[in-house]
Amino acid sequence: MTLRKLSLLAVGASLWLFANPALAGEAVVSGGTLTVKTEVPNAFNYTLTVVGPHGFYADAKSVKTVPIVRLVGEKGIEDGIYRWQLSGSTQEKMRNPKPDFFNGREEKRPDFINRNFDESGLFRVIDGVAQMPKNDEEKDSGGGK
Repeated sequence: MTLRKLSLLAVGASLWLFANPALAGEAVVSGGTLTVKTEVPNAFNYTLTVVGPHGFYADAKSVKTVPIVRLVGEKGIEDGIYRWQLSGSTQEKMRNPKPDFFNGREEKRPDFINRNFDESGLFRVIDGVAQMPKNDEEKDSGGGK
């Protein structure tokens, strides 16, 4: 597994542990693919990332619509826990937290930028069938407490 994939796995796992189910979209698994029903208005520049058992990693990007990620590998959909993360931008503007920092370039960054969003969740595959958790189950499984 590459360092990039391990980093994404660690970030995804930490986001999963601290996810706010009220902000999470609803994952939909159908025909070996995953997409997310999100309620973020006027969103764009989506990235959907999925990590799963035995080093499974997949991601997809789309400018206008929530992307679809294929979950089926060489052995079909493997049993285990899969974590997904959907991120993107919204039309809502926010004050730029670092307007003077632009990766060492002399030009100044804009005073206002698009607000980003990030949703995450998980599901379990048992005998090749996706089992979606209820919000309470997802919250309770986040740290073993």
